[in-house]
Amino acid sequence: MRPIALALGAYMTNCYIVPDGDRIAIVDAPFPSDPLLEMLEEKGIAPDEILLTHAHHDHVFGLERIKQTFPDAKVYVSAEDKAFLDDNGKMLREMLRSFDRAFLEETKDVSIPGGILDYSQYSGTLCIIPTPGHTPGSVSLYSKEGNMVLTGDTLFQGGVGRTDLGGDYSALMRSLEELSKLPDSTFVLPGHGGISTIGDERRRNPYMMR
Repeated sequence: MRPIALALGAYMTNCYIVPDGDRIAIVDAPFPSDPLLEMLEEKGIAPDEILLTHAHHDHVFGLERIKQTFPDAKVYVSAEDKAFLDDNGKMLREMLRSFDRAFLEETKDVSIPGGILDYSQYSGTLCIIPTPGHTPGSVSLYSKEGNMVLTGDTLFQGGVGRTDLGGDYSALMRSLEELSKLPDSTFVLPGHGGISTIGDERRRNPYMMR
């Protein structure tokens, strides 16, 4: 199966349905997740896991609906970002009070499901590359066989994620150096915007041309 991409919610956050060996993974869980659930039903796909590139609100507030529909799907996030999801996402909600009250109001009844695992317990085929900077625990998910890397909000087509919401610019630059070591032909599937390749970003992205 080839990856399937959907851009969902107020921030047009990319969500992906990707093969993970003999399993199916959802990468990131934007709100609202209904279009994703409709596509999964239409294609007869039941995901085995939900892999979070990081734990910012626009990537996780769709978790509740997904878990209601697929209660056996395991959810993974980095240990460093798990704090964002503790106490029903209290840290995220506090952040939204000063950042985007409209989105907070839209998601006021959303809950974060319990039992979220960290990537030390993950046993899939995707390679978990720590890429901190946008958040302390941002990760990228690399498939050598699939020739793709899912970068969340670390690397975009022609840009990078912001670092003023608990991030670290120096750490982000180091993460880009790690991603630049991947083969130039590797497809970049970012958390927002269009698909690119590592080679194109090395040549054209000012943050990777340093």
